[in-house]
Amino acid sequence: MRSGRSHGTGEKKYSYRFLSGNCRLDELQAAVLRVKLRHVETMNARRVEAAERYRMLFGHSGLLDGGQVALLERQEGSSHVYHQFVLKADRRDELASYLAARDIGTARPGGIPLFSFTSRA
Repeated sequence: MRSGRSHGTGEKKYSYRFLSGNCRLDELQAAVLRVKLRHVETMNARRVEAAERYRMLFGHSGLLDGGQVALLERQEGSSHVYHQFVLKADRRDELASYLAARDIGTARPGGIPLFSFTSRA
C-alpha cells in the first residue's frame, strides 16, 4: 500500500515495482469534497430517480420486449447510485445515433484498459 500511493515506487527512487498513481487530494479538492459530501445522499437519490425513469421509458418503448436492449439488473439486497446508466444493445451504434439525433448523450467503453499497461512490463 505504501508503494502504491507513490506511483508504485520501489526501494530506490524512480524504480517502479508496479503501475500505480498518486491519488492524494490537494487542499482545493478536499475543500470542494467537504461541501459536496453534505449533498451526496441527495445527488445519489436524484440519479436513482432518473434511472427509474429511464427504466420506465425503455419499458414503454418496447425495446426490452424484443431483446433489442437489455438493462442491467440489480442483485437482490443491493443498491446502486447510477454513476452510469448501463445497458446492452444489439444495434448499439444505431441506438446511439437515434439518441444523439434527439440530443441524448451516450458513451461506450473505450480506451486501453489499465491492466494492459502492466502486462507489457
